[in-house]
Amino acid sequence: PLRRQRQMCIRDRINFDLTQTFNRNLDDFVDTKIQNSTILDLDSDEIKTLNGYNVALGLEYQISKKHLVNLSGRSVFNENENILQSQTDIFEKDPKELASVLISEAVVDLPSQNHNINANHIWQIDNNSSLNTALSFGLFNNDKNTEQPNTFYEKDETTVRLIDNSEFDAETEISLLSSKTDYTKEWDDVSFGTGLKYSYINTGNNFNFYDFIEDEPLLNLDKSNDFNYEEKVAALYATLNVKLSETIKFDAGIRIENTDSRGQLLSSLSIENKDVSRNYTDYFPSIGLSFANKSDHSWSINAGRRVARPNYQDLNPFETPLSQLTVWKGNPFLSPSYTMNYQVSYAYKSKLIVTNSYSVTTDFFANIFEVTGETSNQIIPRNMEKATNYGVSISYPLEVNKKWSLVGFATGSYKKFNGDLEGTVIDISAKTWDFRIQNNIKLPWDIYLDLTYFVESDWIWRGSIDVRGNHDLSFGLKKSFMDKRFQIRITGADILRTTNDYFYNGNYGGILIDGVRSFDSQRFGMGITFKFGNQKAKTSRKGESALDDELNRISN
Repeated sequence: PLRRQRQMCIRDRINFDLTQTFNRNLDDFVDTKIQNSTILDLDSDEIKTLNGYNVALGLEYQISKKHLVNLSGRSVFNENENILQSQTDIFEKDPKELASVLISEAVVDLPSQNHNINANHIWQIDNNSSLNTALSFGLFNNDKNTEQPNTFYEKDETTVRLIDNSEFDAETEISLLSSKTDYTKEWDDVSFGTGLKYSYINTGNNFNFYDFIEDEPLLNLDKSNDFNYEEKVAALYATLNVKLSETIKFDAGIRIENTDSRGQLLSSLSIENKDVSRNYTDYFPSIGLSFANKSDHSWSINAGRRVARPNYQDLNPFETPLSQLTVWKGNPFLSPSYTMNYQVSYAYKSKLIVTNSYSVTTDFFANIFEVTGETSNQIIPRNMEKATNYGVSISYPLEVNKKWSLVGFATGSYKKFNGDLEGTVIDISAKTWDFRIQNNIKLPWDIYLDLTYFVESDWIWRGSIDVRGNHDLSFGLKKSFMDKRFQIRITGADILRTTNDYFYNGNYGGILIDGVRSFDSQRFGMGITFKFGNQKAKTSRKGESALDDELNRISN
């Protein structure tokens, strides 16, 4: 009897997921840039190939009625190969006359791996309190090798003026470690939560640039460098929810964070601020009040402050040449951005939901074009002084019949971006809107279909470029077998190929841009999931990762 009782207390579940991805698509640019007294007409065609595997394994183990352990891990293996070919016609502006032609190519081999492991323990102290502890570790690395031949021709497009071939290797490794503990306690009309979190991030970046001298690669020390970044964040937070009456609820929270970071650039060149250290403490309060009565009407008002930190790759100062004339460059001096958000919501019968929001973001992350020479320019992330947004959103679900339900979402907003970004002054605004309708349909043989249509107005990319709006249609099919242990999923994105072309333009900082980006946005995918163990076992809560915020800062 004792053994049977123990077996009844112990429940376990194993989840295994394997996804194989293969993509081969086009990513083309045709644009015109006018800077100084020069006109640059670019026409580039890039083929991107991705072959990857995503493997995930999870174990859920109920030690006793009060203790639950979750262990999970995920690994992503990608083999990327990009081949870019471009032609840039270089014109003198007044009068417009062809001066030279640049034929450039970039062959990029980019294998990468991403691994993370999570351990989570949930202690249900009693019916009203629990303690949740999580420990997570992550490792990301890639080794990027790029070959880039560049040939300048005279205006007759046949006479070679200059050959300037190069090759560069960029290796990045990011290590992440995070732990957090959360305690919650509930009373009749009050709930309280508190916790602490610590995260440690270390990135190592090595960049070697090679010039070709008589067809032999020679290391260029002036263009080669190393960049290391270390960040430690300690946070303490608490939340309080109080039921003031049958119709009114109040909630408040506070989060205190201390950040200690250091970025070190190792280069043979004499560069200012090679060693950038920061140590600062921030406070993030939040407050909310909600009202709900028996007449199916409810209101809520909330205000809060939050922080966003730059992606680790955006802090990397290495240059990624798109051609001899245009490069993408990281910025090790990026500061975190801060947003103060205010929101008012109304709901009718918990179905029709209308939300008004207003937010102000300081040190907004903007990507801008900058002139670096008579015919050269760079794309670089910089902190913009301020970005403001006023928005309205509406959502409503509708059950058409027992086998068909849909949800409609609509948003409208006014956005404004302005500031002086290291000498580049930007002041642009836009009224934007979008609409999405999501259909959930049960087909014969218990096949479930998700069909979604999305349409959007013109919008602003990263605070600096106007982009023409688009629309698309996507779907997902799902079928389960073996009492839902085995599941097959088929997905399709932009199945009508309506988002292939994105027209864009910009005018700031002494450079006028007008172009179109075209890429193969149509995607089809297939996924298979098989679950092991007792699927009927109930658990109090699922384990949480302590690295969610940190993993979101890794660019794909």
